[in-house]
Amino acid sequence: MSLHIETQGQGEDIVLLHGWGFHGDIWESVVSKLKKNYRVTCVDLPGYARSQKAHDNSKAISLDEITDIGAQNVPDRATWAGWSLGGLLALNQAIKHPESIIKLILISSTPQFTQADDWTCAIPGEFLHTFEEELENDYQGIITRFLSLQAKGCPDAREQIRDLQAQIFKHGHPPIETLRNGLALLQQTNLRSKLATVTIPTLLIAGEHDRLVPPAAIEATQQAIPDATSFFIRNAGHAPFLSHPGIVTDRIMAFLNEQ
Repeated sequence: MSLHIETQGQGEDIVLLHGWGFHGDIWESVVSKLKKNYRVTCVDLPGYARSQKAHDNSKAISLDEITDIGAQNVPDRATWAGWSLGGLLALNQAIKHPESIIKLILISSTPQFTQADDWTCAIPGEFLHTFEEELENDYQGIITRFLSLQAKGCPDAREQIRDLQAQIFKHGHPPIETLRNGLALLQQTNLRSKLATVTIPTLLIAGEHDRLVPPAAIEATQQAIPDATSFFIRNAGHAPFLSHPGIVTDRIMAFLNEQ
């Protein structure tokens, strides 16, 4: 299955995976700097934006299936960097096929997005379930609410929300079926028991004001991955690479240059 990908630059490979509702163009501010030293591949995941025709949106698609499709369309032996839902995919690839990834970068992403009795540092599962139910009745409103949560607590929240809205609809409206499937993956996925098997160098980047992935979740994830470090960005929410692109890109490059 062929996905829409865009590759820029020359050098070692880094693959960028977007989050729920978005597409590869969300990384523009990061790519502009990374491409000077690296070959950067941005992917539209199955069902999203320019990859809508790569998947029958009427059929649910599993995390493993999306991960496998993504791996078939990007360079082997690359660094994988994923934001939010994209982070789940990158982490899943590192667990299933560690030989295919050199380094792993998780941005505002953890192995489990919803709360459990032994994982309270997350959002309630009913929260995403409500979003899923309301997609049919208030599509535009649900999208706006989700974008507002991503910027909540940041000094420039209104500007961030405008930027996110412009990006999410850049290539038309994401199919409801694709959005519903993505919410189900965020609600149901739990990779925590497999974190100890991730032996490649891992960097976790997060905003201190993230309302969807609290700092405690990042800290717990770091402790569970043998070779992981974390980096928190002040005054940033769920999309720190949009609010603080220079800081995020500099930290990524420093991590990639580490031996």
